Amino acid sequence: MRIFALNCFQSPIQVPVSQRFDLDLTSLTSGLEHRVQLFPWEKNAFPTAENWPRDKWLLSSAVQKLIRRGQAETAVSAALALHHIEPRYLPRRLPIIALEDVGIGGIDACVETVTAFCAGRSMRLRPPEEQRRTIAYLVVRLARAEKSRAACDLLSLASATQLDSTEIKSVALLDAGSLTDVATDCTSDLVSRVNALRVLSGLTLLEAGSHRTLTRRSHHALLRVAERTASPSAIVWLVELGRYTEGLAAMLPLVFEKIRGDTAFLRSEGLQSPALDRAGAALDGFPLMAADQYTRVGREVFRRLMAQSSALRDALARWAPRADAVKLIGMALFHTEGSRLDRWITTDWLEELRERTEEAELLQLRLLDRSGRKPLYELLECHAGEISTLRREVLSSVTGTASEDRQERFHGF
Repeated sequence: MRIFALNCFQSPIQVPVSQRFDLDLTSLTSGLEHRVQLFPWEKNAFPTAENWPRDKWLLSSAVQKLIRRGQAETAVSAALALHHIEPRYLPRRLPIIALEDVGIGGIDACVETVTAFCAGRSMRLRPPEEQRRTIAYLVVRLARAEKSRAACDLLSLASATQLDSTEIKSVALLDAGSLTDVATDCTSDLVSRVNALRVLSGLTLLEAGSHRTLTRRSHHALLRVAERTASPSAIVWLVELGRYTEGLAAMLPLVFEKIRGDTAFLRSEGLQSPALDRAGAALDGFPLMAADQYTRVGREVFRRLMAQSSALRDALARWAPRADAVKLIGMALFHTEGSRLDRWITTDWLEELRERTEEAELLQLRLLDRSGRKPLYELLECHAGEISTLRREVLSSVTGTASEDRQERFHGF
C-alpha cells in the first residue's frame, strides 16, 4: 500500500548530463528541515517489524537492499527498527548508503542525506521524534531516487585488482600535489587514478589483524581534483563534506568526468517485474536477501546450499577448485540480486565499469577465469528456490534474537 507521495526528481529516458546536475544547492541544503517537517509522518502506517530479527547487521543489510530495490515503506520499517536498537549507527551509515547506491543517479537525495548527518548538529542531540522523522524522510528519498553504484564500483575495482598492500603503499608515498596530478590525468589508467583518490581520502589498511592508518584525508587536494574535473557545485559540496563516507565522495568527480566524456545524455533503465518479484520474497515482511555473505545467517545458508547441491559442488570444483565456496557464492549472489537497483542511470562507460568490477571481484575470490562468471550466475538462478527456502529456515531460527557478528566489507553492505 502506498501511504504517501513524495516529490522526487523524476527524469525522462534521456537527460543531458549538464541538466541533471544543475541543482539549486542552497535550496536543497537550507530547506531540508522544512521539507522534513512537512513529511507525512505516520509511523503506524509503515509495515510492522514486530517479528523481524533484532539484529543490527541483518537490519542494516535489509535497509540497504530495500533502498536499492525502491521498496520505500519497508525500508523505513527496517531503518526505524535498526535505529531503535542502535541509535548512533544509522546516522553514520545512511550517508554511505546514499553515495554507494544512489550517487550520481540521485545527487539531490545524496546532498540532503549528507546535509542531515554530516553538516549540522549531531543527530543524537535532536529530539527522538525528529530523529525518526528525518530518517524516514531520507530513506524514502533514497529509495525513490534513480540510482548509480559507479562510485562504489570504482572503489571495488581498485580493491579487487590489488594483490597486496605494496602497490597502495607506494602510492601513499607521493605528495598531495603528485596525487592530485595522477587523479586528474586522463591518460593514466583507471585503477591508478582511483588509488590516488583513495590515498587522498585517507586510507586505513587491515594488517596482521589490526587496522593501520596509512594516510589522512587531504581536504584541499580533493577539492582541487573536483575543480580540475569541472565538477558541478553539488559534487564539490559532497566532496567537501564527505569525510566520513569511506572514500565514496572522492570518487564522484572521476565518475562525473567519465560520464560527461562518454555521452551528452544519460540513459535511464529499470528492473523488469520477474526480478522485482524475486526481490520481494520475505519472511513476515523481512526481505530474505538481507541474509547475505556479510551476515552469519547468510553464510550458514550458503554452507547448507553447498552441502545439499551436488551440481553446485561439481561446478565449483571445475570453475574454482581453490576458492572459498561460501565467499564465492555470496559474491555471485551479491552481483545477481543483492546489488541490483530498481532504477538506474547508465552510459556505455558505466556498463563497462560494472562488468569489469564484477569480473575482478570474482577473479579475486579464485574463480579460474572470467568465462565462468555467467555460467555461475545461471546455476545460482536455477537454485533460487532452494536458496529462498534455506533463508526462511535459518532466519526463522534467529527471529527476535540479539545482534550477531558480521564481517564488514570496507564500504559495507
